[in-house]
Amino acid sequence: MLNQLTLRGMPKRLREDAWWMISEAPMPRPEPTSQSAFYRTLRKQPRLRPDRIALVIALVLLFDTLFLETPLGISVALFNFALAAALLVSRDKPVQPRRWAAGLGIVLISNLPVIEHVQLLSLLFSIGGMIVLVAWIAFDKFVSAWRALLLTLQLTAISPVLLPMQILGAFARARRDQQMSTHLAAFVLPLGVGALFVMLLSAANPIFSAVLNSLLSINFLTFSQVERIAIWGVVALFLWPFLNVPAVFRRLPNPKPQPPIALERSAGVIITYRSVRLSFTLFNLIFAFQTVTDLSIFFGGVSLPDGMTYAEYAHRGAYPLVATALLAGVFAVATQHQAVAHPWLRILMFLWLGQTLFLVLTAGLRLSSYVDVYNLTYLRIVAAIWMGLVFFGLCLTAIQIGQRRSIKWLLRSNSISLAVTLFMCCFVNFAHLIASYNLREDADPFRIDQAYICLLGEAALPAIHAYQARTGIDICAPYPFQPEYAKIEHWQEWGFRRWRLGMYLAQQAQE
Repeated sequence: MLNQLTLRGMPKRLREDAWWMISEAPMPRPEPTSQSAFYRTLRKQPRLRPDRIALVIALVLLFDTLFLETPLGISVALFNFALAAALLVSRDKPVQPRRWAAGLGIVLISNLPVIEHVQLLSLLFSIGGMIVLVAWIAFDKFVSAWRALLLTLQLTAISPVLLPMQILGAFARARRDQQMSTHLAAFVLPLGVGALFVMLLSAANPIFSAVLNSLLSINFLTFSQVERIAIWGVVALFLWPFLNVPAVFRRLPNPKPQPPIALERSAGVIITYRSVRLSFTLFNLIFAFQTVTDLSIFFGGVSLPDGMTYAEYAHRGAYPLVATALLAGVFAVATQHQAVAHPWLRILMFLWLGQTLFLVLTAGLRLSSYVDVYNLTYLRIVAAIWMGLVFFGLCLTAIQIGQRRSIKWLLRSNSISLAVTLFMCCFVNFAHLIASYNLREDADPFRIDQAYICLLGEAALPAIHAYQARTGIDICAPYPFQPEYAKIEHWQEWGFRRWRLGMYLAQQAQE
């Protein structure tokens, strides 16, 4: 019987030669072209809403009226109020009256410094209020400052591309739905017949003809007009993401907070019970020597080293003492865990904090003595405010350690005290304060820095005029720069401080 030939599968040689005919996996689909991916991205953009388009046009026109070709003033507050109202109107959900009141209240409080006087610090508070409002609208609650700032930076970063992408997305959707030609064809009849009516009426009506001729005689697209149109475009691009906060916020990446870096293992080698105890003991001895020295000089009548004047001693120690106190507060916060766990370390820490508070007080006494001799300046006012903040921060540190509160509480309390202090500084006319102090009746005329006072500007004019009326000396006469009051020529630049100054000078002129 003949043997039957049996092929068990495909021969190896044929399988190796015909590998291209075998496909164990489905062939991958070709990647979409960049053009189709681009149009698919456009179609995913949120749709343009007519009400938000109208809002951005109104805000751009208001920006043109308030800011272009006029100095800053109350215009900043008015624009912020209009922007806040537009943000509340553009929400997807209707805004309740109490939320309207809360949102406008935030804007009012943050813009009070701008209404008083436009300066860098007041502008920062105005911008900060808008950041808080935008984050409140996006998250529907108050969030931390860093989260609100991150959201604002994200909205600002996408402002150059969001509106153009949405416009292109609207055209892409219309192109896909084959409605573009229908929409364009709808304008052919009214525009064509309307142009014919305009030509006929202009031939029959001389007033119509004069208006048409005046419109045609306008020089379009001059350099100034192109520049203004470009400014309109930039403002519209910047405002558009903020008017679309609910729609854009859902598409923004929301990075999860990373866990803090654990430093306990490395810090545990250095910050131990023994090292903290030695540190507090040494620091108390050093600060005790400093305290005894200052007390002996201020109240004990101990003479200074040869060649050093009392004014030099006061000026030399003011700023380093504040830096020392600040460093002491940071060290106390960093080592409080060891101090709280051991009663003896707790006593040493509070003793050291007490000496640090006295150190700040002596720094303030030195600064006060130096100001009595060399008068007041902006830098010395800043130093005094900084000393007050450091002193208050050290008191908060003692409270935080004594009541075992969290570091977050300490940071939040110090941030609030800093914000409140800067907010109050917006309402203080420091130029007038400096000029009034330096030109007081018991001031030494040989120690008056006349050039510095004259450089303070128009805010120092009341003090300069009072000194001139009392002594008959015009201190600014020898200098080419004269402080002059710039009258308020446009209502957009109105400010409460400048208005008060103008009323005072007008009253003095009548007398």
